[in-house]
Amino acid sequence: MRIGKHLKQRYSERDFDDRIVSMDLVEQLALSFIQAPTSCNLQIHNLTLVNDPNLLTLFAKNVTGKVNWAKQLFILTVDSNLTFENNANYISAGMAVENLMLESNRLGLATCPLAGFKGHQFIKDSLGIPNELDIPLIILFGYPKVEGKSSSTYRKPLDYVLGVNQYCIEKPFPKTSYMNDWTEEQIRDYRTRILSVYFPRTRQGVWNSGLNILWDLTKEKIGDRNIYFFPSEKNEFDMLNTLSNKLVISDEIPVYTDYLKNQFADVSVLGEINDKKSDTAFVLNKLMFCKNPDGVIKNINKNVQLNGLVYVSEFNKYGSVALCYSVLRALGFQKHVYHNSSFYKFGPFNFINHSILKASFEKNGFEIIDIRKLDTKALYYKLPRKLRFIDSIWRKLHKESTLYTLKKTRNI
Repeated sequence: MRIGKHLKQRYSERDFDDRIVSMDLVEQLALSFIQAPTSCNLQIHNLTLVNDPNLLTLFAKNVTGKVNWAKQLFILTVDSNLTFENNANYISAGMAVENLMLESNRLGLATCPLAGFKGHQFIKDSLGIPNELDIPLIILFGYPKVEGKSSSTYRKPLDYVLGVNQYCIEKPFPKTSYMNDWTEEQIRDYRTRILSVYFPRTRQGVWNSGLNILWDLTKEKIGDRNIYFFPSEKNEFDMLNTLSNKLVISDEIPVYTDYLKNQFADVSVLGEINDKKSDTAFVLNKLMFCKNPDGVIKNINKNVQLNGLVYVSEFNKYGSVALCYSVLRALGFQKHVYHNSSFYKFGPFNFINHSILKASFEKNGFEIIDIRKLDTKALYYKLPRKLRFIDSIWRKLHKESTLYTLKKTRNI
């Protein structure tokens, strides 16, 4: 077995075919799991195979919808109460799972380990798992629909991993979601790592209805050449695919733009100046994730022709989205950049001060020719049904978003 080959080829599959893995292969996977090193040789981790269609249907409903991706899965259990120090029980289990995933690759199978799921007690009750055991992981596995794929996810450079006689050069990420606590370099590094897993599936639920409304209001102004900044949602790509021959895509993360080049012919990294300037530009609800929005506006000027139109939308301070998340963060519920953050796939965020935004437009050569306060219902479908009535009343008092139409009046 050439272990290096399988280390490089292993990736998390999300598109399995319908074939059932034979018990012979399942047992080979379990044997590889057994062969891993384990603290004090206690071997206090186990696998439970789930391949019954009825059980899988129940798991998809009560545990995670991702169960629907595959026709079988393993439940990993660990005795959380039997360990000596340094969480050796979980470390041992992790080494066993890595063995299993590499063996899967060798056998022509693929895997997808999941740590984000609910219904732990439901799983225990359904499978007869003792209550004292923990369930830290679900491992989907099966045959990939497309064979021969390899990992394309970003991996950080060696000097960020390896230190010799001292700690390596990497500095830990800030832990808060406040933009001021992060440098631009840290933000790019965070997003480079996480986007290479999620694009183009970031699935920020608060975006979908709002983006559709914004797009319906702006799509009539499409020019012969258009530049769209920071696409991230499936419905954005559905919209943009209708313009593929008239479109330039721009983002600040190189590994993301490399990926986008597989879908769109003309893709640039933020800061680059395109040879041919665009008639129209769009930045819809994304400046809140930018450390330097003024720099983005400046870059738009350099990529839009004179008298070209630019559409910029952002949430309003007292609109439902900005107010809700600002209050939650002040109370500590959205303060961490990753743990329980609605925006963890983007990292830190900052709701835009519209006075500063307007000043940036003027400074960077744009005239505001229209301002529209919009009720985009971006938060509505994320709320419990009992709270939607309150949101409906609040949105009548305070519109959720502002859409600016700008005209470029001078070069900078």
